[in-house]
Order: sequence, then C-alpha cells, then structure tokens
Amino acid sequence: MQLLCKTMSSFSDLFADFKNDLALMREGIAFVQSAYKGIGLLREGRAQTQVAWPAEVTSAMDNITFPNRKTENLTYDGAVVLLSATYEVYARDTVEAICREIEKKIPRFDDLNEKIKSENARATGRVLSRHKDKRFSQFDYLNLSKFLGTCVAGSENYKLNSGPLASHDRNLSSSELNVLFSRLGIEKFWEQMGESASILRHFETTKPQVAQKDATVKLDEFVTLRNQVAHAGGGETSTGPEALARWMDFFVALSEGLSKVAADHCDKLTPTAITAPAPLPTMPAPEVGSPGASQYALGASIPQEEETTNE
Repeated sequence: MQLLCKTMSSFSDLFADFKNDLALMREGIAFVQSAYKGIGLLREGRAQTQVAWPAEVTSAMDNITFPNRKTENLTYDGAVVLLSATYEVYARDTVEAICREIEKKIPRFDDLNEKIKSENARATGRVLSRHKDKRFSQFDYLNLSKFLGTCVAGSENYKLNSGPLASHDRNLSSSELNVLFSRLGIEKFWEQMGESASILRHFETTKPQVAQKDATVKLDEFVTLRNQVAHAGGGETSTGPEALARWMDFFVALSEGLSKVAADHCDKLTPTAITAPAPLPTMPAPEVGSPGASQYALGASIPQEEETTNE
C-alpha cells in the first residue's frame, strides 16, 4: 500500500504542477483582457471628450501606442501556443516519470517487457543519429551512450534513456500521444483514457466509448488550431479569452486522466515471467509382446551372447 501511494504521489505532483501553470496562464489572460479593455476605453474617451486636457497629459497620451484589434488577437493566439507547449512538457515529464518507476519496480533488465527494450534502443539510436539537430541539443550524448550500455542481458543496474523515449517530432495529437505512451507498454491507451473519471465528467457522459471519441476529436481540433495560429502570422482571427478558458478546462481533464492511466500502469508493473521449458510428456512403456515392444519385461535380465573368437 505504501508503494502504491508513493507511485500515485509522483504523478499527482506532476499534475498539480501542470494545474498551477494553467492557473498562472488564466491570471495572465485576465490581466491582458483587462488591459486591452482599459486601453480601449481610454482611446474612446479621448476621442469623445470635449474637455481641454492639460498639455502634459496630452503629450503623454500621444506617446502611448494603442494596440489595435489585430495585436489583441495575436496576444490571445500566442496563449494557444503556450498552452500547447505546457501540455506537451507535461506529457513528456509523465513519460520520464514512468521510466523511473519501471527501473525501480523491475530492477533486472532481462525481466523487462520486450517492447520497452526495443523502444529504448530505437529511441536512443534515433537521437544519437541526429545529434546535429538543434531540437535534440539538450541531450548529453555521452550519458545516452553510457546508459544504453547498461541495457544489456544480465544487467541489474540499468537506466532507460527516458529523454529519447519522451521525445517526438510532431505535435501531440491523439495518435501521437498514443504512440508516445505505447513505447512504455501501455496498451489500449485511449480506451483507458475514456474510462477515466475526469474525461467522463468533462464531456458529461457515463459512456467510456463516447468520452474516448470526444477526447480524441477535441485534442486533434486543438492541435489543428495551434498550427493555424502558429503559422498564420496574421492575427486576423482569435480564440479569445473565453475560448482559451474552455481549452484549459479540457486540458485539466485530459491531464488528470493521463496521470491516472500512468499511475495505474506503474502499479501493475511486474517482471516478465520467465518460464522454464515444459517437461517432455512421459509415455507409458508398451507391454511385452505388443508391436514395437521389447520381448523382455522391464527389469528382466537380458541374455548375453557368447563371445566367439576368430581363430
């Protein structure tokens, strides 16, 4: 029970940090919203007032650069990209936390799931082969090589390369998120996500299949939106503060479900069973006189032939 609580705690802490990050984002968006509203009122008031303002006030206001609607849109759209990055960092942190749990609960490399063994080698090789790529500049390549060297038959002090296992080339859509967690042996990832209480509650359903479908569609919709605002560059459209709040609510539910799936997976971790070869079946001895049987009963003495010498 103590180990179970400790496992849950590690993932709960990550989720709590994620929620705190989103809370700060909410505060920032509320501040920006208030600032733009205030600037708009100031602009409107200056245009409509008939009062002769003091010269120093007029001079100060003339030096204010009033952001237009396009600039405001860009501000909110930038928050979409920030939200996407925060979610992806949380997902990668969760993968790395699972790796640490695997190392603790399955100390012998030989007892690891074959899927994890192969994915660890593949992901490490992928990063090592792309060492000149700036996206992978944060890795210590000497350590990656050293850790990979511990992942050999008979090792009881191995270390998985969690960084490469958590890396990805594309934005974490529903399919990419599934690929990321399947590397660690989590099967039927989205089925488990659909069963999580936070996802069911967010989509106001009691049917896991419905929650699963809604969650994958919603996540893919967000990734599409993220790519649009990141690459459009025009700021002509905006998600707006209300839509941002709804997206953050969705990611809180998604990340809570992810935390639960990760913890449940780690709680079930056990060394892969190594079964000894099954003993050969024993066949009853044929009765004396039956076809193929010896003419002598088991244990009976067998007459020896007389030795003959060639003269």
